[in-house]
Amino acid sequence: MVLKIVAGQLTVSAAAAEYGVSRQYLHTLLARYRQDGLDGLEPRSRAPLNSPQRISERVRERILTLRRA
Repeated sequence: MVLKIVAGQLTVSAAAAEYGVSRQYLHTLLARYRQDGLDGLEPRSRAPLNSPQRISERVRERILTLRRA
């Protein structure tokens, strides 16, 4: 759909209606395409890069020790 928009075959509004996605999402995809080419259209992970709630290994070991006692 992004390639059709870039080629002028579809407008953003027409593509949104045809493919059932929002215009905002298409603008996001267009920006990714312009910046990174086809690679920018690959699905991106939504997982966090780190886990601030994660306990340290030392605390984990202490918990396991206490549970075994």
